[in-house]
Amino acid sequence: MKKPLGMCPFWRRKGLNFIFLTMTLLAVLIFAGTMALSAANSYSQKTKLDLQMQNASVSDILRTIESNSEFIFIYDASVINANAMRSVSVKGEQLENVLEQFFK
Repeated sequence: MKKPLGMCPFWRRKGLNFIFLTMTLLAVLIFAGTMALSAANSYSQKTKLDLQMQNASVSDILRTIESNSEFIFIYDASVINANAMRSVSVKGEQLENVLEQFFK
C-alpha cells in the first residue's frame, strides 16, 4: 500500500509549522520595531515652547516647562543649584534649544 503523494510525514509538517510561526513572529517584531522608531522622533522634535520668565529659580522654570509640555524632569538638587536665579525668554523654540540656552 502506497502513501498518497499529498501527505507529508509528521516530522515535515511539524517543521513547516515551526518555520511559519518563526516567520510570523519575525514579521510582528519588525513591524513593532519600525513603529517604535518612527514614534521616537516625533514628539520631542516638534514640541515648541513659549516661555518668558525673569529672575526665576531653576526649579520654577523646570516646573513651568513640565506644566506646558508632557516632559518630566528628574534632577538632583545637589548636582545643580536649583535656587539659582535665571532668566529665559523664548518664543516658538524647540525644547532642546530652550534647555541649551537655559543651562549656559
